[in-house]
Amino acid sequence: MKLALLTAGLALAGLSAAPASAADHYVSGNAGITWMNDVDYAGHKAEMEAGFALFGAIGCDYGNTRLEGELGYVQNDVDKVDGANGSGDISVISLMANGYYDIDTGGGIEPYVTAGVGFAQGHAESITNFGTWNETTLAWQVGAGVAVPVADNVMVDLRYRYFDTTDMLDDTNIGSNNLLVGMRVGF
Repeated sequence: MKLALLTAGLALAGLSAAPASAADHYVSGNAGITWMNDVDYAGHKAEMEAGFALFGAIGCDYGNTRLEGELGYVQNDVDKVDGANGSGDISVISLMANGYYDIDTGGGIEPYVTAGVGFAQGHAESITNFGTWNETTLAWQVGAGVAVPVADNVMVDLRYRYFDTTDMLDDTNIGSNNLLVGMRVGF
């Protein structure tokens, strides 16, 4: 875990090594709803309820491209395990390096596409037939959205994002679909 956090920290530090004089900096925050994919583990299948997602980031805006470091948290409760009522929850904390391409429309609404890589720590709490576990692994995400300026250096943002991990829980990926709304403030 320490190696994963150190590696992610060094990768995010590299974002600021780009020519900062040519960039505008920003902070952003997003919140929304997440639909985690069903989770198969040790011969059992957990179906998940819709949950919540929170993300915060700091980044550099280079015109049509942006780079940022992002910290995220998602949590979903278990709905059913093997078809019967289940209990417990799964949460994921992520540390990601994201890239964006902003599509120039000449002003107003600004659509964009995004992709990112990083690390995720998954935690399951008292899940029926699963027990409790913690694991850290690589993660990736892709998405698209629109941003609308509401004041000088302030954008309101609506985005969709698909997030997934690699080989968590004995080769099981923890994936989710996320619908988020947020704000980006330049400085």
